[in-house]
Amino acid sequence: MVQVLVDHIRRHSLPPGSRLPSELQMSRDLDVSRGAVREAYRSLGQTGLVDIANGRAPRVGLISNRALLQLVQHALWTQQVSSEDILDLRSAIDERAAELAATRRTADDVTALRRSVTAMTKAGFRVAAYVKADIAFHETIGRASGNLLITLVSSGLRQAMGTSIRTSLAARRSAAELEDVVRRHSQIVDAIAARQPAAARRLMVRHYDEARDAVRRLEI
Repeated sequence: MVQVLVDHIRRHSLPPGSRLPSELQMSRDLDVSRGAVREAYRSLGQTGLVDIANGRAPRVGLISNRALLQLVQHALWTQQVSSEDILDLRSAIDERAAELAATRRTADDVTALRRSVTAMTKAGFRVAAYVKADIAFHETIGRASGNLLITLVSSGLRQAMGTSIRTSLAARRSAAELEDVVRRHSQIVDAIAARQPAAARRLMVRHYDEARDAVRRLEI
């Protein structure tokens, strides 16, 4: 039943917000119970493919990172992925995002990035504050890339980012080492602000290489 509804959306090329057939209409058209249609709509609502709200007909949903967020959280909670796996995924996304951000960023994006770096500096080894600022930094780069999929994946990795950043922070053994990390973030912002995509990517690559080295030292 779920696939029938998905095929209906695809076959009719329905854009987000388009009204979908009611439970009653679908049950009559397909000769199935309303309960089966209701359950299918509910399943699609949980993934964000369909927007369901009490008192109104279901509609085609906007693209969402809900399913990705659940997948990544499950992988983390069940220990099916490692800290290095998370870093590899984040770096693959952020390196390209930084490159794109350097060509598409707005003045507001740069302001937000500098604000995040300042917050990281003030946070120091206060884990919650540092993690919040670092997540904001990377999510801002995702948005500044101008690529909706990168933005969704970046924000969908929030839980994974938090875990990864905590591990990386724990691997920093001195205030000087942490200052180097924050300085690298600042350099990335400078490259993005100066619209230097190659430099932004290179600095992001270096940032993640250093993070991997720190995490490996922690695991020894």
